[in-house]
Amino acid sequence: MSGKLIFHHRHKVNCHGEAPSLRDSQSLTQINNFCYIFGGQGDNDQLFNDLFLLDFDIIESEKKFNATWKLIETKDSRPSKRTSHSAIAYKSKYLFIIGGEGYPIGIILIY
Repeated sequence: MSGKLIFHHRHKVNCHGEAPSLRDSQSLTQINNFCYIFGGQGDNDQLFNDLFLLDFDIIESEKKFNATWKLIETKDSRPSKRTSHSAIAYKSKYLFIIGGEGYPIGIILIY
């Protein structure tokens, strides 16, 4: 690696669907062509435990960049509300949610 940064052109992404509410300290994890956003903290210290999928539809040759937000419903109980946590993808199939503010670090949850 040469240590040089490579900059690509910026393009506007046309987003559709129900996007997450404004928040910070959420996790964003990429699995294949999808990005998953979990949890975070909103106004008035409101904590979230929702999971959103951002599905990209990119046609580079036509310079079309589209994305669709989807709220993912869970079959079982959700992880508790949290902020400042970590999340990782495992085998492009599992989303591990680890720790977070006010949550024990030793407990790992799998979506």
